[in-house]
Amino acid sequence: MKTFWKLVFSTTIIFSQTGIEIARMFDAKKTPRDMSNVSNMILTNSKGKVELTKWCQDL
Repeated sequence: MKTFWKLVFSTTIIFSQTGIEIARMFDAKKTPRDMSNVSNMILTNSKGKVELTKWCQDL
């Protein structure tokens, strides 16, 4: 059992990533040239009246 935990511990130390490495990978991530978002929201009041709201956003 001790050998197992030593193996697990050493593996996590060897393959761990630093904060700088994670930040560099995040900055190097490709992003699309343009993005858009369309959201639909259905609101129902206490009397049962339903209202549909559509919201569009271009980023």
